[in-house]
Order: sequence, then C-alpha cells, then structure tokens
Amino acid sequence: MQNNLDSSEANIIFGYETGKCWEYENGFYLTSSSTRIAKSIAHWELYKNQCQQLKKSMEYRNICLKYVLIK
Repeated sequence: MQNNLDSSEANIIFGYETGKCWEYENGFYLTSSSTRIAKSIAHWELYKNQCQQLKKSMEYRNICLKYVLIK
C-alpha cells in the first residue's frame, strides 16, 4: 500500500474538506435549533458559577487554616 496522497485527497475527511471547517461549524449553528445554543450558554454559566464557588471555598479554607495556625 502506497502512501502517495495528493493534497486534495489528504484534505478530505469523511467527505468534508478540512479547509472549510469553520464554514461547517457556522452552518451547523445557523441551522440548529435555538434550544441547543441556549443549553450551551446555560452550561457555560453553570461552569462559571462552579468556578466562583470553588474560589470562594478555597479562600474560606485559607482563612480557617490561618486562624488555626495562629492559635
């Protein structure tokens, strides 16, 4: 088996041209339902909230640790 692929064959995966990846992605979001984008935004907001809660928890633990070490 030879591995002599020309550039046009090397840039096509499963029938899609790799150079048009952003066009495919934009087309997907343009044609998908609005609930899909709403779910993505909700997941992002949940992720941000979890990161903020973790940061507050770590700050609280540091304060408690400093209080224990001082006594």
